[in-house]
Amino acid sequence: MEPSQAFQIDNVQISISTHWWGFELHLNEDAVQLLETIRDLAERLAKLLDPELAPVIKLAILIEKEWIKLVDQGNGVKLVSPWVSPTMLIPLPDSQPTHVDDNSLYWTVYDPAKGWSEDVRFPANHAEVGPALASFGGRLMCVHRGAADDSFLLRTTHDPDQGWSRDQRFPAHVTSSEPAMAVFRDRLYCVHKGDGGDSSLWWTTFDGTAWSQDQCFPAHLSATGPAVTVFGDRLVCLHRGAQSDDSVFSTAFDGTSWSPDRRLPLHTTSKVAVAAFQGRLHCVHRNSDGDLWWATTADGTNWETAGRLYTYTSSGPALAVYNDRLHCVYVGGGSDGALYWSVLDGDQWTPPTRMSARGNDVPALIFYRGKYGTQDHLLCVHRGYRS
Repeated sequence: MEPSQAFQIDNVQISISTHWWGFELHLNEDAVQLLETIRDLAERLAKLLDPELAPVIKLAILIEKEWIKLVDQGNGVKLVSPWVSPTMLIPLPDSQPTHVDDNSLYWTVYDPAKGWSEDVRFPANHAEVGPALASFGGRLMCVHRGAADDSFLLRTTHDPDQGWSRDQRFPAHVTSSEPAMAVFRDRLYCVHKGDGGDSSLWWTTFDGTAWSQDQCFPAHLSATGPAVTVFGDRLVCLHRGAQSDDSVFSTAFDGTSWSPDRRLPLHTTSKVAVAAFQGRLHCVHRNSDGDLWWATTADGTNWETAGRLYTYTSSGPALAVYNDRLHCVYVGGGSDGALYWSVLDGDQWTPPTRMSARGNDVPALIFYRGKYGTQDHLLCVHRGYRS
């Protein structure tokens, strides 16, 4: 981060912090309340930003002034924008949440030369558990369970021309755990556990316009959320057993029906992660000792344990392929709460790198490049920290 620059008029203070991924414009309480009356705001912003950006930034601030005032909690506001869209100016309270259960969703991006960015909070998206991500029809979709007692699935979509949408409720799809998504044969599939005591797995599809009615798997039960990916000509789903059965099970969809569950020689206490990489199917799972273990298969049937990751975790991991490498993000063990990142390097995982992000639940990970993107990025979305 470059050093902050600032200006002050009486009690009005405005400063900017620039980053490789974007910038934060900080307004103190007086600045928030007097936005429309600050004289020469554009000229002063020009000293902090590119002069060509200053007029449009000023206009965007004035357009959103009511939203900015609404977000202010008495400590001022920071307006966050990525360089790919400098006028996005997402308003956030200029302080960390003080409550013990932060159920907001956050995003962070990875660049090979810069590492992971700082966390940025979604303005109005809340979840009780971790989300799922998928790219479909040129849009990025995030699906998650509601917060607290809201067990409905919700979705927010990023359209390159319109930004992030507000949460939209699924028609009648409920869950108590993390959902999973994958694109298969020109449709987006979402697989999820039922709500509360319903251990059944359910699936629904999206055709670009609407989600289908939930359909129950024939006889597939789980105590946690599932994981899905495409391998060969099948949509593969891995999941934990129900109740005290900590075995990992596998089922595959051929476009018509799901195959019977097959018990694998793997065990997990949390949601597993699965990804296809270099002609093999890879699974990372949390064993009963709290450590992450890694298994692979070349044919989707015969699994072999490939080794242990360098870590202890309190929840399930996430996997994604980026820059021809397999990446894994997971939460530290116990009360750590930090997110960690490892990369498969040949036949070994790199030691974990601690990220600035914090959370407790299974994160979501995806390689994504938007319509106007100039770089490829690895995107991680996760729920906030529950102390």
